[in-house]
Amino acid sequence: VADGRTATVVGWGRTGPGESGTRLKRAKLVLSPVTDCQPYTDPDTDPAKMLCGMPRPGTTDSICPGASGGPLVSGGKVVGSVSSGNKYCDEQYPVSVFVRADSVVADLGIPT
Repeated sequence: VADGRTATVVGWGRTGPGESGTRLKRAKLVLSPVTDCQPYTDPDTDPAKMLCGMPRPGTTDSICPGASGGPLVSGGKVVGSVSSGNKYCDEQYPVSVFVRADSVVADLGIPT
């Protein structure tokens, strides 16, 4: 998982402010340094445990409420799970924060 790579998130989150999700959706994001996902991360956020997804140029794609736990896929592998981000589902903070899948595996002691 490297900054600058693209990844796809899938979820049932809202489609806009107050608009409930009624179908499974996906968004392509660009993986970025965790500090880019402020205000949903802080300077102490451990990049070994979290990932940041930013909209691709020309889009405002991000996760929205209701997408929590959804998979983030890059290179054909699940690399993360939706944690937090664009809580108002608007264009002000179109950032998406994920728990790194490899950090969960390591915390559980599962061999890779």
